[in-house]
Amino acid sequence: MIERFRPTTNNISIAAGTQLFREGERRAVIYVVVEGTVDLFVRGQRIASIGAGGIVGELSMLMKQPRSATAIARTDCTLAPIDSRQFAQLVQQSPRFANQMLDMLADKH
Repeated sequence: MIERFRPTTNNISIAAGTQLFREGERRAVIYVVVEGTVDLFVRGQRIASIGAGGIVGELSMLMKQPRSATAIARTDCTLAPIDSRQFAQLVQQSPRFANQMLDMLADKH
């Protein structure tokens, strides 16, 4: 799945230590980690580290609820942001993408 996002011009780069989003925040954007590692924290405790090929922020968008965690780049990262419109297009255009998302969610939770 990550190959789909490597050449994208929409990718963003963030430095290690940069907060991507905060617990309780409302934003309908998920991020594919193209390069690097993002740590997830709940109430200040690290609960997961997501590396290249992983996705962060998906629960908030899918459940239409505030962010359940804070995401901070552990290393310099390249990320592919996907808003709800783009996500719907990806799912519609590629059922394989939808299946991969479901597999990732099942593995993560």
